[in-house]
Order: sequence, then C-alpha cells, then structure tokens
Amino acid sequence: MPIHHLKLEDYYPQTLYKAVVIWDVLEHLYDPIETLKACERVLEPGGFIFAQVPNLAGLSNRFKSVKCRTGIKNNNYGHFGFPWHLFSFNKSSLSKLVEAVGFTPLHFESWSHLYKDGKSGIINNLVISTIKKFCLSDYIIIVAKKTRS
Repeated sequence: MPIHHLKLEDYYPQTLYKAVVIWDVLEHLYDPIETLKACERVLEPGGFIFAQVPNLAGLSNRFKSVKCRTGIKNNNYGHFGFPWHLFSFNKSSLSKLVEAVGFTPLHFESWSHLYKDGKSGIINNLVISTIKKFCLSDYIIIVAKKTRS
C-alpha cells in the first residue's frame, strides 16, 4: 500500500477510496471544513468517513471545566483547548459539520477509556449504557456516508 506524506487538501489520488479514517484529527485543524471537503473529494460515491473527536458534552469534560472554574484545579487540562484543540465538538455540532460538507451521518458511538473491560454488574452496566445512549462519554465516533456523486 502506498503511503503519502502531505496535506489531504493537496492529495489527488488516481482512484477513489471506499473509506477515510480521521481519528482525533478534526479538533486540531484550522479549517476542518476544508479537510472534510477533501475527504469527500477522495471518496467514491457511497464511500464512508469514520471520525473520532473529543466530546465537549462529555461528563468528564464538564467535570474538568467545573474544577477549573471553581479553582479546585488551578490550571487548565493541557490536552483540552487552545493551542492543542482549535475546535470542540458535541454530537450535534459534529453532525452539522459533516452534513454541511455532503455526508449523511449513519451512526454515532460514545466511548471512554475509563470503561473497564470485564467489569460487570447491573449498576455498572446501567450507568455505562445510559452514558453511551445520551452521548456523554469522553469521545464521539461518527460514521457518515458520502451522499453526493
């Protein structure tokens, strides 16, 4: 498989792709719309985009914000916000972003690295399923389909 080291916006492949994966990328870009347009351009009709971004509406992110605002923690969490994250997304804003570029959202998933495999129990499963259902985990994954030809 050939590997290319360049900006996606400058890449014009000889053949179109069935899928593009952009994991933990959109929040770092100066212009995520341009990058998504480039993704759409290199996809064949009906192709898919798989993306993951930190969830601004996630409970962990909200808790960290409260800790900073109330002075419980004196400094910001280094990996959130400027200059590392230029954009923040929740389920709604991510959906609107991909729709504006010509994708149809098909599936959202909410997850956190804090979920421990192998832990069971009714309460644990209920809490995790509720957090996932309402998209309140640390990250959002979206699967969207190219709708334009």
